[in-house]
Amino acid sequence: MHVNGNNPSPFEFAGSESGTNVSIAKVPYAVTETKLQLLLLGTSLIISSNCSKDCTGVIKDGETKTCKISDTIHL
Repeated sequence: MHVNGNNPSPFEFAGSESGTNVSIAKVPYAVTETKLQLLLLGTSLIISSNCSKDCTGVIKDGETKTCKISDTIHL
């Protein structure tokens, strides 16, 4: 995962089912997922992501937002 914004900490991290807390100064932000293309026995797997509404926006002082990204693997 990668966070764009004003000094996010951490700005990159592995995805986690239990979540990862990120501190960020108030400003527009966006959370994106680094895509990997996987090859398995000559078959290309395509991973598509579904992002919740709080994965982009503007955060204010003291505000908490929750971004959920779920992946689907297609053969």
